[in-house]
Amino acid sequence: MRHVLHLIKDPVSRVALDVLTRQAADPELRLSVVLLHNATSLSDPLPGQVFRLDGSPNGDAVSPYPRITHGELLDLIFLADTVVTW
Repeated sequence: MRHVLHLIKDPVSRVALDVLTRQAADPELRLSVVLLHNATSLSDPLPGQVFRLDGSPNGDAVSPYPRITHGELLDLIFLADTVVTW
């Protein structure tokens, strides 16, 4: 199963949300999303396995998504087949 990782540093654009939704519908694709910088305060529902990076600005904001460390982010990057940044 292919693993696609999306790194989102700003609020999610309509294009990014469309891509995430399409990819989440693919049963042969594992989708992960990490919210960085200004996107960490996002609380809207996103498809896939979603995390927020610990230590980012707004990182203390209330969010339904679990925090990950920089080390865990690196693990996700190296394990993913494709990394997309927004």
